[in-house]
Order: sequence, then C-alpha cells, then structure tokens
Amino acid sequence: IRDSWNDDRARELRSVGFNRVSFGVQSLDPKVLAALGRAHSPDQAARAVMAARSAGFDAVSVDLIYGTPEESDVSWRRTVGDVLAFEPDHLSAYALTVEGGTALSRSILAGAPGPDPDEQADRFEYVNGAAGEAGLVRYEVSNWARAGYTCRYNLSTWMMGEYAAFGTGAHDHRFGMRARNIRRLDAYLARIDSGERARSGYERLGAFESERERFMVGLRLAAGVEPGSVGGPFLASEEGRRLADAGIVGVRGGRIVVLRPLLTDLVARSVLSVSPDDC
Repeated sequence: IRDSWNDDRARELRSVGFNRVSFGVQSLDPKVLAALGRAHSPDQAARAVMAARSAGFDAVSVDLIYGTPEESDVSWRRTVGDVLAFEPDHLSAYALTVEGGTALSRSILAGAPGPDPDEQADRFEYVNGAAGEAGLVRYEVSNWARAGYTCRYNLSTWMMGEYAAFGTGAHDHRFGMRARNIRRLDAYLARIDSGERARSGYERLGAFESERERFMVGLRLAAGVEPGSVGGPFLASEEGRRLADAGIVGVRGGRIVVLRPLLTDLVARSVLSVSPDDC
C-alpha cells in the first residue's frame, strides 16, 4: 500500500482489465501496524481504497487481522468502523496466528504476551455483527461480502476446485495433485533460471483422502458441506457426537455446519480420526 499503490497504478491496472483489488490493511491503529511489521499508515490505507474506487474497480476488498497483543477493544472497534465506512464490497478478518521462526514467535518465547483466544473470540463476534449491520453477509469463516461479491477463489478453494501456484511459497491443486513452490526467493529464482519448475514438494490424493479433505475444507463455508461418505461416520463417532452435543456442529438442510465458526479448525482436525474402514 505504501510504495506500490497510487492513482496512476490503479488506473493502469484497471485499463488492462483488472476488475477486483484486495488491500491488506490489517489495522488502522498505528501501534498495531508497527507490531505487525507493516510499513503503511492508516492514511495510506484509506487513500489506497479511494484510489481504487476512483479508478473504477468493480470490487474492492479489505483484509484485517485481529488479536495482536497491542490491540484494544476500542482500537479494534474503531478499525472495523472506519473500514466499513470505506463501503468495501468484500471484507476478510483473520485471527492473528503465531508462526514459528517469525519475530512475533521469538518475542513470545522471550516472554512477551501472545494472542488471547478469548479476546480473539470477542473481536470476531464484533466484526461479524458490524459487517452484518453494514450489509455484508458472512459466507466463510473469515469472509463477508455484499450480494454478488463473494470471492470466487475462496469458494473454489473450500470446494476443492483447481488453482495454479505463482510465486514463492504458493500452493497448487490440479489433476488430483497438490504441489507447493519453494519459499526462499533466491532458491526459487535459481530453479526458474535453470528452466525447471520451482516446486518443493508434491502430494497425490487418493480417493478417500480427497473425499475427507473435501469434507474438512467444506466445513469452512457458512452454508456447510454435504456429508458425502465421511460426514456420516464423523457425526456417528465419539468425537462427532461430543461436538454435536456441545452445539458446535449441526445439520442444516442436509448439510453439516459448524455453528461456532472460530472452532472450525478444531472440528476439521477431529475429522482426521475418520478412517477408510469407517466409511
């Protein structure tokens, strides 16, 4: 946002056919942006969105991250309110996760506070309510959109669609095969310069693995997922019954739905207990 986006760049991209743009705003609190290592300012983020609107992009999306230790309830509510005032067509809001090897993980290991799950749950509930009041509908765990503006890539991913990988660390799903690109830029470029594909690994999915994965990733959708051959055994398992009794999963219109969205990853991991013998 800070260096690579301005009115001229927006007009250039729009003129060659780009119709959707997504901005990694993350927060409109300078302290939170600094903690996340982001170089842009709140004003630069606002100007970027306005430039996209002025250039005539059909859809403008904004990404947020919540749960940074420096963030307060007041800070988060102000960020959400100000972002919704931009009238985005699409909004993504993700809970901060701590990845090993990052500056954040090292600071936490040294004794700094990490994300608080209870606070993150409160942040999610707030943005979910505010987005709904602004006319955006949640269609996936972390994504909201106006009618007609859901992200086709998101939906394709959670419905086991195919997509290609471009760039370092990108993932690919085509022809029943998953692949991932090399993450280090120097190694990636060296492989490309040698005329080879910059892959770091492949995984071919068998019939059962593909069906179980379809069910697991489909749980992210607000509309839920068709049970298929895995959903029934999952609900009948001890873990599935426990989650259903706790009101975490349920059946709506013949589809299995996670009723408490922030626990989707927990539910998906529990599906791994289903084996081919159960189906």
